[in-house]
Amino acid sequence: MSKISVVIPMYFEEKVANECYNRTVEVLNSLSGYDYEIVFVNDGSKDKTLEILEGIAKDVCLIACNAVPPLAKPACVLACQLLNEAEEEKEEEPQLEG
Repeated sequence: MSKISVVIPMYFEEKVANECYNRTVEVLNSLSGYDYEIVFVNDGSKDKTLEILEGIAKDVCLIACNAVPPLAKPACVLACQLLNEAEEEKEEEPQLEG
């Protein structure tokens, strides 16, 4: 199954963070034949954006990291690269028969 990675930067988005997540999941769930991951990067917001994202992350497999501009975009890219590498290594692990 193919996988889609969605990276969403957030900056002072406490009013729309939940709605953004809900709409993104709705669209991704409508795609058949794909797994997905969502990476939210809080771009140094001083409001409750990170707190809201952390709350969402407790219920689902979601990455919410906090980055200070101008590091947010590179942090997003690095997070996705690390996730992909970890998944590739997991797929390559030998399966024990027992």
